[in-house]
Amino acid sequence: MTTSNRSATFGNLLKGAINGIANYEGKTAPIIEEELGALIGVAGKTIQRYKSGYIPPFDRDNDAVRVLAEAAVRRGFVGREWLQRFLHAARYPAPDKLLNELCPVSTPSHTKPDRVYQNIPAPTYSYFVMRQQAFAEVVDGIERRSAVVLIASLGGMARPVSPAKSLPIRFGKTVLCLTSMRWSG
Repeated sequence: MTTSNRSATFGNLLKGAINGIANYEGKTAPIIEEELGALIGVAGKTIQRYKSGYIPPFDRDNDAVRVLAEAAVRRGFVGREWLQRFLHAARYPAPDKLLNELCPVSTPSHTKPDRVYQNIPAPTYSYFVMRQQAFAEVVDGIERRSAVVLIASLGGMARPVSPAKSLPIRFGKTVLCLTSMRWSG
C-alpha cells in the first residue's frame, strides 16, 4: 500500500500562508516563493509545486515542512489551529513537538482585576447649575425649526437620566426631551 504524496489541504494552507506573508511584507508571492526556496535549497518553482498540493519529502537534515511552517508562523502570523492542520496535511512525523515549539499553548500570566462597578464619586452638589448662554443657544436652535439640535459634552456634564426616562423641557408649544445616551467608539 502506497501513500499519496499529494494533499489538496496542504496546498491550500501553504498557498494561504504564502499569500499572507506577501501581503504583510508588501512583496509578491513569487518573491516569497524564491525566498522560501532558498532557505530549503530548492527553486521557487518547487515551492509553487508544493502549493499545488505536492508534499515535500521528509528529510531530517533539510526539513522543508518545518521551514515552511516556521515562515508561516513567524512571517505570516498564522495561529496554532492553522499549524496543526498544516502539519497533519503534510503527514509530519511528531507534529505535536513542532506545534508546541512554534505555537506554545499560552497560559494567562496575569488574572483580570475585579470589575469596578462604581468608580465615580457621588456628586457634591444638590441642584442644577443653569448655563444661560448654552441654554439660549439650544432654544434658538429649536425656535429656528432646526431638524436636529445636537448637544455634545464630556461624560458627566449633564443631568444623568436613565435611558427609560427623559427630561422634558417646554418652549411654548415645543417640547424638548433630553435623554442619556451611551456611545462607544
